[in-house]
Amino acid sequence: QVEVAINGKEAVEKFTGPPDKFDLIFMDIQMPEMDGMEATSRIRELELKVQSSKQKKNEESDPSAFIFQLDRDTSRSLP
Repeated sequence: QVEVAINGKEAVEKFTGPPDKFDLIFMDIQMPEMDGMEATSRIRELELKVQSSKQKKNEESDPSAFIFQLDRDTSRSLP
C-alpha cells in the first residue's frame, strides 16, 4: 500500500501516526514547505523517540533488565 505526501511537512505529519505503519519512505530533496533533508531529519528524530519509548517500556516490564553505567570519575578510587 502506498501513501503520497505532497510536501515534506505532510510527510512528517503522516509519519507521526502509528509508529510501524511504514516500512520504507522515499523522499524528494526538493519539496515545497519543508525540503526532503529537513523532513528526513525530523522523521529520524521521531524514530529515535519511538525506539526510546519502546526500550523504556521493555525495561519497566522486565524486572531483570538493568542498565549499568561505568563511573568515569578517575579521581575516586573504588574500595
